[in-house]
Amino acid sequence: MEKDKDMPLIHLLFELKRMGHSMLLPEGVHPGAFFLLKTIDKRTRGENNPQGVRVSALCQSMGCSMPGASQMISNLEKRGWVERISDQEDRRVVYVSMTAAGTEFLRAAQDHIVRFSRRLEKAYGVEETKTLTEQLQRFIQIAEIEMAKGRGGA
Repeated sequence: MEKDKDMPLIHLLFELKRMGHSMLLPEGVHPGAFFLLKTIDKRTRGENNPQGVRVSALCQSMGCSMPGASQMISNLEKRGWVERISDQEDRRVVYVSMTAAGTEFLRAAQDHIVRFSRRLEKAYGVEETKTLTEQLQRFIQIAEIEMAKGRGGA
């Protein structure tokens, strides 16, 4: 059957996704929450917003809904990594900023990711890793083009 020959690739993609989350992030940290933390850090420090980032701006930059972002922010708040701050002039406006614990977690997580990446590169080989990276980038480009054509087509 023609479709069966494509299944090993699909299974490999799902396995890579599963492994990527578990090997890079601490247990219990959802990838979306991790990237939200990175976005808060970047938008706060990089754009010189000491009061934090508006929740609406986070939703816009991450392409998520307000309820989805609120849930992730609550999770990060429970861990002590971010805090919500209401605007003094307009109580409807809420900012999110990193705490010292959040900054430390993010730094440690990013250091872990870099170390793990270097170990993989050393084990697999520098040139092989470079070639695989280039091939995967090309694969993603092709996949995005095919996805844009629509799902389920021949």
